[in-house]
Amino acid sequence: MNIKTLEIIERLAVVNLEKSLTRLSRVSACRWEILDINISFDTLGEGIKKHSFNKDIVWLVHCNIKGEHPFTSFIIFESPNYDCISKFLLGYFLDVNSQQYKELLLLELGNILLNPMVTFVSNILKKSLLPTMPECVQEKHQNLLKIFENAIDLEENFLIIKVTLGVYSGKSLAKIILFDIIPKKLQTEIEQALKNNSKI
Repeated sequence: MNIKTLEIIERLAVVNLEKSLTRLSRVSACRWEILDINISFDTLGEGIKKHSFNKDIVWLVHCNIKGEHPFTSFIIFESPNYDCISKFLLGYFLDVNSQQYKELLLLELGNILLNPMVTFVSNILKKSLLPTMPECVQEKHQNLLKIFENAIDLEENFLIIKVTLGVYSGKSLAKIILFDIIPKKLQTEIEQALKNNSKI
């Protein structure tokens, strides 16, 4: 892909995400914004290594898009603010002590945040995409690749779209990392779709 095409992909991803984050900011007790977006061509392992982890253990919510246009989307939560998440999702602060409640909260929020990462690809292709039900796991960041070893080729170079979100609650800031992992075949289809759509 040339630089112009990558710039268009970045712009479309940002536009779609900003719409969702604006809605989230209106209905939640937090303020949401995009802190950074980065596009690279790497193996998944190299893409993850470029992220500087603050915690050894992270939560990850992921889904696979199946069918004619497969790719993978996932979210890394390093230090989830469960009070903030429960206030946003439930309307009140939930005393989260169990692993199950934490997982349910992150699954629900993950589903909301993964949707625009899938939708913007769908909009480019002008085709419906069917993601699998999101899954939530807690794992050491050094072991994250094991989660994907049965879903994607870990030796392949992907187009990796990485978006860092900032979630502000009072004076505290939590960062959430979104990834789209686009294989070569889908890259070609996206590039062709952009060339055919003069309005983008």
